[in-house]
Amino acid sequence: MSGETRKKLVNSWVGVVRDCPPSANVFMRLHWRERMRLKDRWYLEICAAFSKNDERPAKAAGKRTVLVTITSKRPRDHANNWLAADKLIFDNLVKLGWLTDDDEAGLSPSVVGKVGDPATLIEIYETAVVSDPKEGGTV
Repeated sequence: MSGETRKKLVNSWVGVVRDCPPSANVFMRLHWRERMRLKDRWYLEICAAFSKNDERPAKAAGKRTVLVTITSKRPRDHANNWLAADKLIFDNLVKLGWLTDDDEAGLSPSVVGKVGDPATLIEIYETAVVSDPKEGGTV
């Protein structure tokens, strides 16, 4: 098993927004200015959700895994959660410095929908690839 590598959890952060993003249909039918206002409001919501965290080390970090759980009063199609999550959550996490970029090199996203009281749980995980030092690799 020479050169065996594995992922190791380095850090994690959790934020909760007490609202859920609109569905893709609602979001795309908004006037562009209303979409911008909504994006600005979510910027503040995400900022408040992560305000207890002391640092935003994304500028020096690599790829992050982000799990977004959107809870709404009615069930939604899986694809319906992605547009609002991308524009309202991932873009703002980049703007706030939690992610280096929202492309494939900087983000491994997952969006899950649930039924319940409106809320959005945002979990950010930072992992590092480590090699087994016994096999001549580095940590």
